[in-house]
Amino acid sequence: MKHKINVGFIGAGNMASALILGLQKSKLTKQFRFILEATTKSKMSAKKISAKFNVNCHNTNITLPLHNDILILSAKPAQVQDILDEIAPYLEDRHILISVCASVTLKQLKQWSLKKNKVFR
Repeated sequence: MKHKINVGFIGAGNMASALILGLQKSKLTKQFRFILEATTKSKMSAKKISAKFNVNCHNTNITLPLHNDILILSAKPAQVQDILDEIAPYLEDRHILISVCASVTLKQLKQWSLKKNKVFR
């Protein structure tokens, strides 16, 4: 039986799309079963992402910490603080937050996520 890993992508633009595709095509799928979810601002965009990658895609960020242990932050840098303000109450020690956002520092990520979880950049 494969070990299940739940990964949520906050922001479903080009970077998240590349990472989702990479995980789906990875040799790691022989050992792990990836359950992937994403969020994007519009319902139309969510439908497109869902259809293109066969993943659940929502237009609200707070659903991701509820279902996923690994959260990949791939939004525009100007949106990061608002996103983390929104999801911080739902973050726990079990969550791993990985940011691929340019110009957002590790210090800012820890501060905005209220230091409850592991943070990587």
